[in-house]
Amino acid sequence: MYLIDESVIYEAINKATESTVPAPDKSRISSQSHLDHLEDLIIRKGAKGYDDALNILGKTYDFLREKTHPNFSISTKFDGSPGILWGHMKGKFFVATKAFFNKTPKLNFNDNDIEENHGNSQTLVKKLKLALKHLPEITPKTGIFRGDMMYSTGELSNDKDNISFTPNTISYNVDKNTDEGKSILASKIGLVPHMTYSEQDNGDFKATFESSIDKFKKSPNVHLFDPKVKGPFNFSPDKQKAFSNELMKAHVLKPELEKLHVFNILKDHEPLLLNYINDCVKSQKEMTAPGYISFVSRKSTKHLETVKQIKTKEKLKGELDGQLFKINQNKNGLDILFRMHNHVQNAKKVLINVLSKNSPYKETILGKKTKPEGFVSSLNGQPVKLVDRQEFSKANFDWNEKADPEDNPMVLSWGKFSVPSIGHERLIDKGNDIARRTGAKHRVIMSRKQNAKTVPLTPQDKLKWAKGAFPGADVSIASEGDGGLLAQLIHLNKNGTKNLTMVAGADRVKQYQTL
Repeated sequence: MYLIDESVIYEAINKATESTVPAPDKSRISSQSHLDHLEDLIIRKGAKGYDDALNILGKTYDFLREKTHPNFSISTKFDGSPGILWGHMKGKFFVATKAFFNKTPKLNFNDNDIEENHGNSQTLVKKLKLALKHLPEITPKTGIFRGDMMYSTGELSNDKDNISFTPNTISYNVDKNTDEGKSILASKIGLVPHMTYSEQDNGDFKATFESSIDKFKKSPNVHLFDPKVKGPFNFSPDKQKAFSNELMKAHVLKPELEKLHVFNILKDHEPLLLNYINDCVKSQKEMTAPGYISFVSRKSTKHLETVKQIKTKEKLKGELDGQLFKINQNKNGLDILFRMHNHVQNAKKVLINVLSKNSPYKETILGKKTKPEGFVSSLNGQPVKLVDRQEFSKANFDWNEKADPEDNPMVLSWGKFSVPSIGHERLIDKGNDIARRTGAKHRVIMSRKQNAKTVPLTPQDKLKWAKGAFPGADVSIASEGDGGLLAQLIHLNKNGTKNLTMVAGADRVKQYQTL
């Protein structure tokens, strides 16, 4: 889903032949590592960032009115997982996760490499093996590519007229009777490419955001999602006016910011300001200078509590007081800056809403209709993301929010587990993923229910099979005294769990919500 990049390193061993396959030198890779929110360009680059943001907004506005510009493109940002890289190194095909960028890179040239590098997650192993098997069918002989997997074999939900898949936070829905629906059903994996690492004449490798799928060959085993945004768009005069009004409100604030020299002080505050903006998105609070002062004070005080040395603590306290004094001196300018940031964000949101209407995937989050994750506008090779932070970023922050460790957070997978299956493995992997994101423990508790027809195994046999099928999982059987779900919840609460996440199959969600 998110592009996380360092630089690249590079030596890998082909386990099949034990021959060393050299990879590009780290210093010769230019990585497109981070996608800024468009409005955050103001924080990162000051007055120039504001001008860049307006330039991109203007060209996106023109795009919606079917006017094109050279060196400008716009594509859909898909919410896929895992992110993978693939391609050829010295003629040998490989696949990798973002561990491609580790100090000790993990490049997979064969199935043994995948087992060795990623054996702690059998779901990931299966996905990478499918990618290693089928991506050579579509991949050019030169270049390294990056993208997100949207699904693999067994991960499609298929009802009467609709196919759905949920690689991460968003669920995507496709009419199974369309050409794309038929292609998805026939394929082994779904993939959306979004970046290319290409070798230059001087031998350097350059990373470019690339939304075209035209360079890839076709294969029935691989369904490529086309991230290109297609028109025509319903960009009504009212929406155009709303967009222009927000830009005008932002534009009249620029002379005030220049007069107060606010752009000149942003560099010293960039990380804190970006953290504060994200904090406001999560808490759905308005950005204000007093709010920023409170945020800086709270964050610094928390840090001071971890410092043991009195002398160091006094020094840091003095620095904090000086910082807060400077912020107070510039609070009028900061309030104007936050207003400008908000107007640019509002203008962007008008464009996002128009772009989103053309999505063919009927996106949902937990069954509720939503927009695509966002879009990426790229001008002269420099991409920025257009995301509705109040909707998607908030949902994503919630999904990734760390629980308070004092609440003894727990993720619970509960059920009969009559015979271990791929569905159970997916359930457990999802529980592990949520536990990792939230800082919780994950427990798998199986009921003692048994009958000859639907649950043939004894509780002891179920436990034996489950421990073998899901190594590393915290699997147990409900004790004889508390066999039901409510009894488990009471037991967990008595043992200090105040934050619980239930993971369940789609057929159980309604029942658990009612309970």
